[in-house]
Amino acid sequence: MARGRRVTDVQRRRRVAPLIAVWRQRLQLNHWSVAYRFASNLEDNGGRPVFAEVNITHPYKRAFIQLSRSCVDAAPAQELEHAIVHELCHL
Repeated sequence: MARGRRVTDVQRRRRVAPLIAVWRQRLQLNHWSVAYRFASNLEDNGGRPVFAEVNITHPYKRAFIQLSRSCVDAAPAQELEHAIVHELCHL
């Protein structure tokens, strides 16, 4: 995304939403409810930054994906797509 400019969540959604829609269909996950949001500080249990994480509620087929704002902003299109596909594959 544009360097030196403040990136908004609306701009991030424009990058992320189409990828989730396309890959939900390709992976045949249309029966899942998938929500997402952007977070400022995503870390694993060891305190290391992570690109994204997903929380799943199996019986209800609901998934909630959190994406790191800084990672989404810095990621080239292919890397962002890979991260989204990776999280959806957990479903």
